[in-house]
Amino acid sequence: MIFTFDFNEEWYWLYLEMPYHAKHIVNILNKRPENVLQTHPARNPVDDKPTCTVTPTDWPSPGIIIFITPTAERFPAPRLPGSLSISSDDISTLSLPGFHAYVLGKLVRHGASMVHKNNWGPTERGSQKLCTLPAPTSSRASSSQCSDDKMNGLLLSTVLAFAPAALAAWDAAEGKSIQYTSVPGYFLQDDNSTDPTGFDYATVNFGLLDRTYPTDKHFDPNGTRTQWERFERWVSYLNSGCRKSDSVQYKLLFMGRHGEGWHNAAETYYGTPAWNCYWAEQEGNATARWADALLTPAGAAEAYKANAYFKDRYETQKMPFFESYYSSPLARCAVTANITFGDIALPEDRPFVPTVKEGFREGMTVHTCNWRSNKTYIHNLFPSYEFEPGFAETDQLWRRNESETGEAQDARAKAVLDDVFRTDDKTWLSVTSHSGQITKLLKALNHRAFRLSTGQIIPVFVKAEVVEPQPEPTFAAHEPYSTCTSPPVTSIAGQGCVCATATSALLPAATAMGM
Repeated sequence: MIFTFDFNEEWYWLYLEMPYHAKHIVNILNKRPENVLQTHPARNPVDDKPTCTVTPTDWPSPGIIIFITPTAERFPAPRLPGSLSISSDDISTLSLPGFHAYVLGKLVRHGASMVHKNNWGPTERGSQKLCTLPAPTSSRASSSQCSDDKMNGLLLSTVLAFAPAALAAWDAAEGKSIQYTSVPGYFLQDDNSTDPTGFDYATVNFGLLDRTYPTDKHFDPNGTRTQWERFERWVSYLNSGCRKSDSVQYKLLFMGRHGEGWHNAAETYYGTPAWNCYWAEQEGNATARWADALLTPAGAAEAYKANAYFKDRYETQKMPFFESYYSSPLARCAVTANITFGDIALPEDRPFVPTVKEGFREGMTVHTCNWRSNKTYIHNLFPSYEFEPGFAETDQLWRRNESETGEAQDARAKAVLDDVFRTDDKTWLSVTSHSGQITKLLKALNHRAFRLSTGQIIPVFVKAEVVEPQPEPTFAAHEPYSTCTSPPVTSIAGQGCVCATATSALLPAATAMGM
C-alpha cells in the first residue's frame, strides 16, 4: 500500500489506511510531545463500523504527527518489536506491507519514545537506507541504531522507502497492464442520451450530476456541503478507505480542448476538403500563420471563459483544485492552459506547473498545425512549465509526407494514460489537449464518444485496474497522405477535392479530422 504525505507549513500530516483490522489514529502535537496521547477512532462512512481511514478534516487538532496501530485495543498495544526510520530528508511516500507506520517529519514517534530528526542517521538526499530503533521503554528520546551492517540485515519486505524521483510509482502495476473504465452515473456526459452537439460545461456545473454518495451520511449529516465537496469525499474514500485495493486507482481527468486556433479559423474559411487537401499543408497564408498555431481572439476568449468558470466553481462550489496539470506541447494548448489556470489563486501544495507530454498532442497528419515548435521556444513562452523526461529539442514525431495511423494514435493515447497512472499518484488531474486526441483518450478510457468543440471541457471519472499483461497490438505506424500541390479546382463537403493535376487527390476519409 502507498502512504502519501501532504505538507502544511511546518506540520506533516498524513491520510493513511490499512486494509485489515480496526484502527485508532493517535494524534501527537508536534511541538508539545509531553501531551497525553489522544485516541481518535474512525468510523466507516458506509456501514458505520470501525474502519481504518481518517482524513485531516476528522482530526481533533491541527498540526499533528500521526501514529497508526492496527489493533482494536486502546493505545498503547505494542505488538511489533522496535520501530524504524528513513534516512532521507525528501522521502514523502512509504510502501508498507507491515502492521504499523508513523509519520516522518520534525520528529518521529513510536510508543512513548521520541526520535529527533537529527538522530535518524545518514541523511543523504534520495537515500533508500533504512534503520531500526529499539522498542520504547520510557518517555526519553531514543537514539538511532543506524549502521550499514544493520541496514544490510534489515529485510526490505518490512518497509520500502522511495526516493523523490520515484515517489509516484504505482507498484502494483509494475510488469502488468492497466485496464480503464469510465465509471458511469456521475456526469451528464456519461449518459448516452446527452447530446455532445452544443453541449456547454459552463451551464451544467461541468456536468456533475446532483446525486447522493455513500459517504454523505457521516461527511454531510446536515446537508450543508456542496455537490463537489461530497463527490470529492466519496472519491477519496474509494482511493483510501478500508475496502480499497492496491491494484485499483480512481482519478478525475478533466480534459479540455484548446481554444480556437488560427488553423481552425482557416479550415472554416476554406472549407474542410480544401483545407485537408492543400491549405493545411501550408504554414499559413497572407494574413495568418497556422503552423503550430496560436489562439485567435475568439480562442483566447474561450480560455478566459474557462478561467472565470473555474474561479467561480472554486469559490462558490468548493470544487477541488487540481493536483497535477498536463498539456500537449503544441502552442495552442500551452496558451490555453496558461490563460485558464495561470492567474488563479491556488493552494501552495497544488501549484499550476503543467507537465508537457508528447502523448497528449494531436493526431499527427501532414497538417502543419500538428507540427510542434522546439523545446526552447515552448520554454521561453512558459518558463514554469515542466517537460516529461526525454522530451526532445526538435519535433521527432511529425512527418511532412506521412500521417500517423488511427491504430498508432490509439496506442499512443493508451500509452500516455498508462504513463500518467503509473507515475502520478494524484487524483485530480487537468489535461489540455485536442479534439482528435481527446476522442482517442475517451476511447482508451472506455467512455462513450463525446466530441468537444474548441474550448470545451469534459470530466471523466476513471477506474484503473491492474490486470495480467496483455499482448501489445501490432499496426502500421504511418500511412501515405494524398494532397494537392496547388489550391484544388473544386472542394465538395463530404466528397473531397479535385486537384488541378491528376497526380494527387485527397482521400475522402481524410476530411473528417479534427484538430
